[in-house]
Amino acid sequence: MGPNQSAWCSYSEAGLVGQAVTGPSSLSPEVTSKSEIPQEELQGGVKTLSQKLSATLLNISIKENLVKQHSKVAEEAVEVRVLGRLDH
Repeated sequence: MGPNQSAWCSYSEAGLVGQAVTGPSSLSPEVTSKSEIPQEELQGGVKTLSQKLSATLLNISIKENLVKQHSKVAEEAVEVRVLGRLDH
């Protein structure tokens, strides 16, 4: 590219000269064909997503239980330490 050339092309270079723009709808691509997904494939996808969701919910439940256990252990440790200081 030379020093006086631009990275942008003009309307004529882009082939837009003489084309009317009627509004936002002219900027939207048209759907020329529809592809349908077979019912079996949809059901398989739903089953897979359901399995992943179930596994994730189980994982969350396990982690929540661990947090509760760790919290209880920490509270007991603090209580023992406080009571130990009071006994001295």
